[in-house]
Amino acid sequence: MPTDTSPLFESALAAWKDGRPAEARALLAELADENPDSPDVWLALGRVCLHLGDGMAAFAALSEAAILDPARPQIALALAEARWRTGDAPGALTLLAGLPPTDEVAAAAAAVLTSHDIDMPELAELMRRAADLLARRQDWTNAAAIFHRLALSRPDDPVIQSDLLAAELTASGLVFQDVAVMSPPQLVRLRRAIAAFRASCRLDPKRPALWNNIGTMLAHLESRSQGQIGAKAAAAHCLTRWLALEPDNRAARAAVADIFYSRRRMDQAAAVHFGRLIPSGPGWEEQPLEDFLERLDATLADIEHHLAAPPSAQAISAIGHALAGLGLSKEASAMFHRAHQAQPLDPGHRVALADMLVRHRLLNDAAAFYAGRPAVAYPPVVASGP
Repeated sequence: MPTDTSPLFESALAAWKDGRPAEARALLAELADENPDSPDVWLALGRVCLHLGDGMAAFAALSEAAILDPARPQIALALAEARWRTGDAPGALTLLAGLPPTDEVAAAAAAVLTSHDIDMPELAELMRRAADLLARRQDWTNAAAIFHRLALSRPDDPVIQSDLLAAELTASGLVFQDVAVMSPPQLVRLRRAIAAFRASCRLDPKRPALWNNIGTMLAHLESRSQGQIGAKAAAAHCLTRWLALEPDNRAARAAVADIFYSRRRMDQAAAVHFGRLIPSGPGWEEQPLEDFLERLDATLADIEHHLAAPPSAQAISAIGHALAGLGLSKEASAMFHRAHQAQPLDPGHRVALADMLVRHRLLNDAAAFYAGRPAVAYPPVVASGP
C-alpha cells in the first residue's frame, strides 16, 4: 500500500511543489488506480484537483479519502472546501461545525461565510468562531457582517450585540473622517452599531466594553466637531459608566478625566485621574445619551437617503447641511463646494459654504462668497479638530 514515503508519491508531491500540478495529478491518479486504499493519495489528489479548479474531481477524491480515514481533520477540511467549491456552501459549513474548534476550521468557515449570505442559526457557534477570527485579523468589515447575521438569529444574546457594536464601529473607523464620501452601506453599518448598542444596553448594561466603545466613538465625534455637535454629555455618560464598571482601568480614568478637563473642572479631573473620584450625578445622566443617539441616527438616515437618491446639487447640499448639523464643518464645506460648482448661480450653496467659513473665522473668504465673488479655486480647507 503506498504511503507518503513511496517513490511515486514523493515524485507527485515534488511535481506539485515545483509548480507542475497537472503532472502531479496524473501521477496521483495513476497511484490511486493501482492502490486505492491509501487516504494519503486520495487526499493529495483532491488537493491538487482543488488547486486546478476541478471541484467535482476534488470532491470525488476527497470523499474516498474520508471513507478510508473519517477521523482525520485535514481530510474533512479539504472535503468542506470541495463542497464549497462545488456550490454546497451549507454542506461545507455543516461539515466544519463537526470538527475541533481550531483557527484553521474557523478560517475555512470565514471563507465560506464571507462569500455567501447564509442564514444557519444552528451553526451559531461556528459563525461566532469565524467572526472572532476575522476580528483578531482586523478584518472588521467581514467580522461585522457575520456578527450582524448572528445578532439577527440571536437578538437576546448581549455578548453578540456587544461584539457587533465593536465590529461595526471599528469598520466605520470610529470617527467620521470620511463621512462626506461614505456609501450607503457604510452609513447602514454605523446605524447598525447604534442599534446594537441599544440592544446590548437592554440585555446586559454591565458590560464595560459596551460603554467603552460607544463612549470613545462619541468623544471622537465631539472632538472632530469642535464641540458643535453637543455629544459631550452623551460621551461623559458612557465613559463614566465604563469607569464605574472598571474603576481600576487607567484608560477609563484617563477618558473621564479628559471630559472634566475639557469642562475646565481641573480639581475633579485630577481626582479622577489619581483614583480619588468616580463621578456621578448632574451632568452624567442617561437622557442626553438617548437624545443624542436619536438625533444622530435620524441624521445618518437622512444622509443615507440622499446618498441613495440620483446625484444632484440639491442632494449634495442636503448632505452638507446634515454634516453641518453634526458639527463636521470640513466635510460639510466640501459638500457645499461641490454643490456650488454644480450650480454656481444658486445662492443657497454659496451662502451655506460661507456660513461654514464664518464658523471657523475664515472671514475674508466668507465675505467673498457672500458677495458672490470667487474666493478660492479649490475646496476651502476648514479645520475640524484633530
